[in-house]
This record gives sequence, structure tokens and C-alpha cells, in this order.
Amino acid sequence: MRGHVAPGARLLERDLTIQLEVSRTPIREALRKLEDEGLVVSFPHRGFFVRDPSFDEARQAYEMRRIVDSACCALAAERATEIDLATMRQAIRQCEEALNAGDRESVLIFNKDFHYSLAHAAHNVFLEKQWQALWTFADLLRGQWWAHTSQPETDHNEHAAIVEAIANRDVELARDLADKHIELAWKYVATRFEENSEVAIDTPPKL
Repeated sequence: MRGHVAPGARLLERDLTIQLEVSRTPIREALRKLEDEGLVVSFPHRGFFVRDPSFDEARQAYEMRRIVDSACCALAAERATEIDLATMRQAIRQCEEALNAGDRESVLIFNKDFHYSLAHAAHNVFLEKQWQALWTFADLLRGQWWAHTSQPETDHNEHAAIVEAIANRDVELARDLADKHIELAWKYVATRFEENSEVAIDTPPKL
């Protein structure tokens, strides 16, 4: 999630056993679990690699993110408890502190914590599972490059507005702010693909 291992990088059991100071058995179990979660892929006689998402996979993921995140925020506006709201605000504070300290790696963590607090506040276990699956994939698309752009500061302000809409029980505003938040996030991701490939990208994904 911190982007230390880039998409497409090969994961060698031998190197991992040395780095993590464990035997090959737990390394293999961990790699299989990461494969089940969609974070790594394996090829016969070649081993394991960090998954390198295609543009089309990224587009589909963000189409679903707009649906899922918007639903989470709308339900959170109806169901969030005071504890839920406190958790959201704490994640925002932690992210702000990390930004001020220049700790971009922690920004990645706290940003995800914030979005998880929204999903949890919807109090719908099926929706929360969908969120978890999507964010596992989103981690591959962000990583270090995202943390070192101006996007975290932009996201921080948008997050604060979403929380206030939820606290005010404004369902439609919470849904609309979340939808716009993900649309802008996709534009940023799409631009990166455009800069690093021949893919022509004109518009964000449509619902």
C-alpha cells in the first residue's frame, strides 16, 4: 500500500525470506493470500509479481468506486453514530498532521483509514466487503506517486466537506460530494496512465 514495491515487480521468495527473516513456508502462504486478494499474480516457472493494472481495469475499478463510495456516504448520512463521526474526524486530523510533517507515507495510511470509516459508517456488511475489494485494487493504482502529488491536499479538503454533510444528515449532498470526489480521483489516475502509455483518455468513466 505504501508503494515500496512497484506494480510489475517480481517477488522472489529467497529475497523475502532474508528481508523478513522468516522461512519460505509463511512467505509462500502470504504470496498465495495476496494472489487471492488480487494484489499479486503468478506465472508457471516465473514466480510471483505485483499486479500491474491495465487502463481498462483501472477504469472499471473507478466506475465501481463511484457507485460504492457514493452509496457508503449516503447511508452514512442516515446511520452514522457519534463514534463513527469521531473516527472520521480523527482520520482527517491524522492526515493533516502527516501532511504538515511531510510524512507522505502516513498520508497513504490515514487516507485509507478515512475512507474505511465512511464504509463502516454505512453499517452494511455487504457494501463494506465490496469497498474492501475495491480499495485493495486502488492501492495498486496510487502508491508513492499519489502521495507525492498535490492530490492529498485536495482530498483533505473534500474529505472535510463530506464529513460535514454526513454530520448534518444531508444524504443527497453526501452522495453528490462522494461522487465528485471519486470522479476527480479517477481523472488523476487516468492522467497518469495517459502520461505513461499510448492510451487516449478524454473523459472520466460514466455511471
